[in-house]
Amino acid sequence: MKDLSTYVERLNAAFWTRVVTSTRQNTESISVFRIIYGLFLLTVWGPNYAWVSDMPQFYFDPPILSVANLFDDFPDQMLLLVVDFILVACALAITLGIRARIAGFAFLIFGIFATNFQFSFSKIDHNILVYATVACFSFSEWGTKLALVPDKPRANNWNEQALSILSIFVCFGFFAAGLEKGFWWTNFNMDKSGTARWLYDCFYGVRRQHLLASAAINSLPFWSYKILDFITVAFELSPIFFLIKSRLSWRGWLLATCSFHLINTMVLNISFSCNAIVYLAFIDYSRVYAYVSDSIRRRSLLFYGVGGLIVIALIARTKQILSMVPAEVIFIPKDNILGFLYFSIALWITVITVFILDFRFELLRSLRGHRHVSNDVAYQ
Repeated sequence: MKDLSTYVERLNAAFWTRVVTSTRQNTESISVFRIIYGLFLLTVWGPNYAWVSDMPQFYFDPPILSVANLFDDFPDQMLLLVVDFILVACALAITLGIRARIAGFAFLIFGIFATNFQFSFSKIDHNILVYATVACFSFSEWGTKLALVPDKPRANNWNEQALSILSIFVCFGFFAAGLEKGFWWTNFNMDKSGTARWLYDCFYGVRRQHLLASAAINSLPFWSYKILDFITVAFELSPIFFLIKSRLSWRGWLLATCSFHLINTMVLNISFSCNAIVYLAFIDYSRVYAYVSDSIRRRSLLFYGVGGLIVIALIARTKQILSMVPAEVIFIPKDNILGFLYFSIALWITVITVFILDFRFELLRSLRGHRHVSNDVAYQ
C-alpha cells in the first residue's frame, strides 16, 4: 500500500512538473498581460447586468447551487447598476495596476454574483473562463510591476500555479464538451451527424446565415460532416495530452484552438470571442516588457493612445450600462450581428497572428536548446 501511495505521489508530481514547464511565465510577462486583460474588459468584453432586473418574476428559476436562491425575485435595478459600475472600476484598476490583486478578487466576486441572476432564467453563456482567468491571476504577482499602485510582492510566488491551474480549467472545459459529444457523435451511422445538426439548427433554427454558413450548407457533402464529428471530438478531448507533452505542443494546440474558433465564427456564426483573452494568458510577453515599461516611463505616443482609448471606453461603457441592454462587444450594438461577426473575425485573426509569432519564438528557442545539448554531447 505504501508503494502504491509513493507511486501516486510521484505520478502527481511528474504531472504538475510537466504542466508548469508548459505554462511557466515570469512576472514581467504576466504584468504585461494584466494590462491587456484590463483593456479587454474595458474595450471589448464588458459584462453588464442591470437589464436582468427588468425580467418578469416568472423567469426567476435559479439553479440549486446559486446565490440567487437567497432572493425571491430578480434584484432591484439600482443594486445591479451599482454592480455594473463596480465591475468597470475594477477593470480600470486592473489595467492601471491600482491594487490589481484586490481589484481582481472584487471583479470576480461581483461578476459571479451578478452572473448567478443572469443564469436564473436558463440563459447560458461561455464566459466562465474569463472569470477563471482573473481568479487565477489574482493570486499571482501580476500587479507588482507596470502598476500605478503596485501590489506588495510576496515571498511565495504564485505565478506558476496561476497559469497551471488556468490551463487545467481550459482542458477541463474542452474535455467536458468533447466527452458529451463523444457519446453521440462517434458512430458510423452515416444518416446522422452532430456537426450537421449544429449547422442546420444554427442556419434554420436561429437564422445564423451570415458569412460562410450558406456555402457550408450548399457545398459540403453529408459524409464530410461525419468526418468532422470525429475530428471535433478528438480535438476537444486532446488538450491535456498536448499540455503535458511540451511547452511547444501546448502553444500549437492553442493556435489550433484559435483557428477552430475562427472557423466556427465564419461557418456557425458562433464566435466565443470572450475566450480570446483566456488563450492570450499563455503568451510570453517578456519580450515586449522593456518596450511597454519604457513607453510608460517616457509618456510616449503609445501611452497617450492607450489613455485616450480608456477614456473613450469608459464613456461607451457608461452609455451601455445605462441603456439597460445586454451587449456582446462595447462598441457594437447587440442587434448589429454582422458587425459583431466581422469584429470577431478580426479579433481571432489578430490572436492567431500573435500565437504564430509566439510559436515561432518557442520553436526557435527549442531548436537552440537541442543544438546546445547536441554540442555538449559532442564535446564529451
